[in-house]
Amino acid sequence: MKRRSCLSFLVFVCVFFPVFLHAQCLKPKRTYASHQGYLREGLGILGGPALFYGEIENADNAVNGVVTDASTLKVGLGLLNAAATTQFLEFKDGGLTSTFAANTSVIVKISVPSQLVGVLTGVEIGSFTNMHDVSASWPLIGLGNFAGQDAVKTPIYTSVNIAEVISGTGEIEIALTPHQAFNGVYVKLSSIVALGSSIKVFHAYVMENTTTPLACNEVVDVLSGVIPTVVGGVLNVTDFVDKPERAIDGDVETFAALNTGVSVLNKVFLSPIYGNPSQPGDEVTIILSSPSALLEADLLTGFTVQPYLNGVKAGPPFKKTGTFLSIDLLTGSTDKYVMTFPVSTSYDRLEISAGGVLGALGAIRVHEIIRKPAKPISAGIVNNKYEQEVCQGSTATFTLNNLQACTTYKWYDAEAGGNEVGSGSTFAPPTTLTDGSYDYYVRGVKTYCSTEISDPLKVTLKVNPLPTLSVPGTTICSGSSAILSVTTPDAGFTYNWYSAVSGGTTLKTGNSYTTPALSTNTTYYVEAVNQLTGCKNASREPVNVILNPLPNLTLEPNPGICEGLTTTKIPYANPVFDPISYNISWVAGPISNVSNQTLPANEITISVPSNTPVAVYQGVLTIKNANGCERAIPFSFRVKLVPHKPTVSIN
Repeated sequence: MKRRSCLSFLVFVCVFFPVFLHAQCLKPKRTYASHQGYLREGLGILGGPALFYGEIENADNAVNGVVTDASTLKVGLGLLNAAATTQFLEFKDGGLTSTFAANTSVIVKISVPSQLVGVLTGVEIGSFTNMHDVSASWPLIGLGNFAGQDAVKTPIYTSVNIAEVISGTGEIEIALTPHQAFNGVYVKLSSIVALGSSIKVFHAYVMENTTTPLACNEVVDVLSGVIPTVVGGVLNVTDFVDKPERAIDGDVETFAALNTGVSVLNKVFLSPIYGNPSQPGDEVTIILSSPSALLEADLLTGFTVQPYLNGVKAGPPFKKTGTFLSIDLLTGSTDKYVMTFPVSTSYDRLEISAGGVLGALGAIRVHEIIRKPAKPISAGIVNNKYEQEVCQGSTATFTLNNLQACTTYKWYDAEAGGNEVGSGSTFAPPTTLTDGSYDYYVRGVKTYCSTEISDPLKVTLKVNPLPTLSVPGTTICSGSSAILSVTTPDAGFTYNWYSAVSGGTTLKTGNSYTTPALSTNTTYYVEAVNQLTGCKNASREPVNVILNPLPNLTLEPNPGICEGLTTTKIPYANPVFDPISYNISWVAGPISNVSNQTLPANEITISVPSNTPVAVYQGVLTIKNANGCERAIPFSFRVKLVPHKPTVSIN
């Protein structure tokens, strides 16, 4: 359907007006009246029309689906109600007339010229059923009609109450809620004494749900006009809106001009109308400039943005004081300014108005009005960035905290295009990422909408590398202690030593660790911690201490030598773990120490001086194997008294 914008202004009338625009999830869309008929009435004389009768131009424009096209109903000056034109806008589905239940809301868009403002007795609007053809009927003298269509009409707005809904010039959307079933709406224009008049009829529509994806943030019409701040203000012709359609044409170089003149009796406004209501929290961006001054918030006196839903104000207005947000220079521009703010309520129309107060700018240019889903916001702001840091092998969860109904959140690995890497209100990047910085972008996508995507929120995951370390193991002799050290320690790391692969108590913190004396093979574990990031090595580094056994043998008990002899042999048995050499050291006495002697098989030779006194001498036999492991075996060595031969004296 072709949709353009036009000069206009909007009045929504609520007469028991139910909320027909359901939540955006239900996908309501406009269904336009697609069939029309009309009846032209006037003064008849001698069986034919006389000077006074109604006319209509471009009748089919009111049902062609183009929101800027309109039919024109006309009556000339003459007697009161002597001439009239009625146009019927009927809804059809598949060629069959549609019937809507009582209290179904229907909207008709018309235009009101300035000469009719305040003199609205000739306008009637209502609902109808049973549209049918009628033949021409002209009396000899009196009111008659041309051939056309008529219907069973139920007036809703007449000369009695029409002024309640029409107070300014331009185009008007009027909402009707008939209290009985209907097939469509009609607009009737009757003659007024000494005043010719015309009215334009653009279209009529109802809102119905659809299963077809919609362009939910599409502006289906843009209205503008002038309304008085006091009675009579609208008559000031210096106030007008020029080219309102340019405020929604997608081109920031074009603009609609809101000209407020010098009068404080009027205000001008521009109203984009959306095909669907927004979700609470959706953002509005307005790009502005002024031909006469650099724009600042202080200069926007009289500039107001008022959201509406179903013709009723939706929350407070956004203006210079109170809820109005800051205005910033548009990126890349020297004379255009942008304001972006969320609207906490649901709305289907924005009324952007200017003027009506002293000090207002004489002209404001509106370059673009854009409605978008709210930009996602994530918890976890670090240095004004949505950034989290993790250690390699771990992940973080980004959580959105401004969730909207009827919105799906999609996560990508690039600002434009890229791969979809997740969906939902939270996102956790994979744990397999190498160290580095990774940017992700999340957008809100309206459910059931074809193109409605929010501005992206950039979040960053910084993956810090894990410390690496090398700690060589060692081999020692059983019963010894080992000194374990980190190879090339990093001054920025802390090294913790443990006896368990996980948990446990820290044995020591430092670059090295000295074990206690060990009797079995033992594994220790080292944890490196980056002092800046807190990252630890993926798993504690194992350090193995391997024990070589000590050699051993069994000496013959009570070894010794007789007094006066110089050598003896001490037998031994049961050698284990391959002793290959020996040392003998003596605590005291004349016997000399022996060192680094090859261990002979089965017995060890002991040499003593011949004059060694009879006594028990304490020695230590130290045996060593090929691994360098030693065992000290204390023993006692006795130098035995040799009895002297008896001496026999013969006297």
